[in-house]
Amino acid sequence: MAEVTADRDFRHFGRVEVIAGSMFSGKTEELIRRVKRAVLARQVVQAFK
Repeated sequence: MAEVTADRDFRHFGRVEVIAGSMFSGKTEELIRRVKRAVLARQVVQAFK
């Protein structure tokens, strides 16, 4: 079993999300929607199209 300490700094962890679909399926609109939500939540965001 792994031990988790209370002083661990979780700010250095992130995630990669992939928005996949066929052409004209709304991928760019979904990307913009997710970025706007993250910015409103004051999260650090990097987006690549």
